[in-house]
Amino acid sequence: MKNFILKLFLFSFGCFIIITFEYFISTYYSSYRTPSNNLIFETKEYPYLNETRTISGDLNKESHKTIKYITNSKGSRSIINDKIEVALMGDSFSELNNLDQNNTIQGNLNNNLKKRTVTVRLKHSMNQFNKFVDYLSENYNKPKTVVLIIVERNIGSFIFNKTDKINFKDKLPYSFVYSSFLKFINEGIDFPSLRFLKYYFLKNEIIPVVVDNKRFLQGENVKSFSNKELKQFETSVVNLNNQFNESNINFIVSVVPNKETFYKNVFKNVTDKNMISVDSILRKNNILNINLNQEFKGLSNIYDENDTHLSGEGAKVVSIVLDKKIDSLQK
Repeated sequence: MKNFILKLFLFSFGCFIIITFEYFISTYYSSYRTPSNNLIFETKEYPYLNETRTISGDLNKESHKTIKYITNSKGSRSIINDKIEVALMGDSFSELNNLDQNNTIQGNLNNNLKKRTVTVRLKHSMNQFNKFVDYLSENYNKPKTVVLIIVERNIGSFIFNKTDKINFKDKLPYSFVYSSFLKFINEGIDFPSLRFLKYYFLKNEIIPVVVDNKRFLQGENVKSFSNKELKQFETSVVNLNNQFNESNINFIVSVVPNKETFYKNVFKNVTDKNMISVDSILRKNNILNINLNQEFKGLSNIYDENDTHLSGEGAKVVSIVLDKKIDSLQK
């Protein structure tokens, strides 16, 4: 019996040492201080964050800037926890982690345009959008408006096939103390040291395409979506629109053009064919749509020069257009 207790103690102590080591590794290498696997947290970031981060653009690792980063008690990038009016959902363009909190679309809508807004973004990819809707309904009250914000290149992978009625539960969040404990456990068993070593040795960095002194992700390799991909998007977005309409929620789609599409004049083969096809699908099905391809025309400084994402100016344009659209629906 004593030997069993001793072995159990040594095993538990060893696990504690490993968890503690991994937690401090993740703290030291802050780029890996995120819940990368679906162990405990579904969101891209931990709840209760309030920190200043030094980041580099995904197209220029030599660039550096400091941003304010805040998440609410439910792990969404927002200072709002409850009584939400607007929910932004989608890929990284809905969150814009390259921008200071106040300069994001959510920050502009919430702080400057006085609409209580959260951004719901999970670790799941766009082909599992059911999980995004489930997370929204389980953790928040029913919003007046939901906005799907997704970049053009992710349209082909967007899938939503949920048919059950959406029921909003507005679940209470974990306390700060309990969330901090869960974060400690999650980081300890998520092995951020292995993620660091993988990055260090494999160097999986984006190699930017530089054209006309501008940095791009794909360059001339932007593909046109197949009929199958467009049909899949149409089926999914119509289903999503119907689900929210049945719940008396306004649903708006806002597709952000690829950086290459915005600067198509500097390329030989890049066109806005994808954006035209998407706009046509949304119009045909009477789905509320912010046509950013049109809204961005004639403007400059819409995209971050060192990043694939929108700049602060681009996020401001999107938030103002969304604000007007939302107001028009509530009259």
